[in-house]
Amino acid sequence: MASPIKSAFLQVHSIIGLAISLVLGLIGLTGAMLSFEDEIVAALNRDFAKVDVRSTPALTPDEIVARLQGQPGASKVQLLLLSSEPGATIRAGFARNEAGERSSVYVDPYDGRIVAPVSGEGVFTTLRNLHRFLLLPGNGNGYGRLITGVSVIGLLVLLISGIVLRWPRRVRSIRMWLKPNLTAPGRAFHWSLHSVMGTWVLPIYVISILTGLWWSFDWYKSSATWLLSSKPRWLPKRLPVRRAVPGLGIPLMPRLLHHSIGPGPPLSRIRAATTPKSICRCLMALIQCVCGHWRKTRRMMPPVTTSASTASPGVSSVSSAMPTSRSATASCRGFCRSIPARRSV
Repeated sequence: MASPIKSAFLQVHSIIGLAISLVLGLIGLTGAMLSFEDEIVAALNRDFAKVDVRSTPALTPDEIVARLQGQPGASKVQLLLLSSEPGATIRAGFARNEAGERSSVYVDPYDGRIVAPVSGEGVFTTLRNLHRFLLLPGNGNGYGRLITGVSVIGLLVLLISGIVLRWPRRVRSIRMWLKPNLTAPGRAFHWSLHSVMGTWVLPIYVISILTGLWWSFDWYKSSATWLLSSKPRWLPKRLPVRRAVPGLGIPLMPRLLHHSIGPGPPLSRIRAATTPKSICRCLMALIQCVCGHWRKTRRMMPPVTTSASTASPGVSSVSSAMPTSRSATASCRGFCRSIPARRSV
């Protein structure tokens, strides 16, 4: 790569890194704390996590929701965390109230009464708003959501420019990609350590970018939803499927594969093995096909002679006795096609 282009990438990498480093550091710190929300909340509320086990059966989720919403001033129940452990309380989460705040309580699974409110929930609500909206006014409708989204896009630019800057001369060498040069002096050592650490965390950053943009931009959410859930226009409404031979598997969308990879052999005979036994049968059938055709060819071959003059007149030449490649392929293909029918009998 030319030196001016590489210098331009280095400038872009440095400027964007300095501009978004504070925001990304704050997002990473709050995200790490939110990852342990369940464990921290359980430790803060360990005194309300259980009640005495009773002989009466526990209430069903519908009965618990009905009793909670029957209380005066109660909001709609949006979350129920159940446990299979006897005597464990149920955590119920309510929808936002008029002030825009959510709340959760611990509920007795036997009579539906509220044991205690969940402690520490307000702290994690603040951390979540800091993680997503930087605690700026407006929350999801303010500028904080836009700033975090732009910072995530900047992280994507950092990854691309970093890969370009650290592209090694020996691309196929795993050592150049994943092992830092610990013997390098001074600045070269820091550059090697920085580039190798960036390579190690590259998959984590890519997953964070692909999932984080979902919460920042509506166009990204709509595009991802369309891409992952919409039906392709080229997909036919109904695929003709032939009945599979019992015990050998199921057809693999013959017409769709035919349109995807172009003309070729009849794809309606392609089947996927559904059990290990079916896979072994298919492999054994293929081995029998190859070995049987090889033996047949060997029987058809005459003894090899040293020269045409020493060959006996009653023996034909090797080239005339050998079958052509087209006939051999057709014979093997026909044998393989007949194997499922033989197995089903």
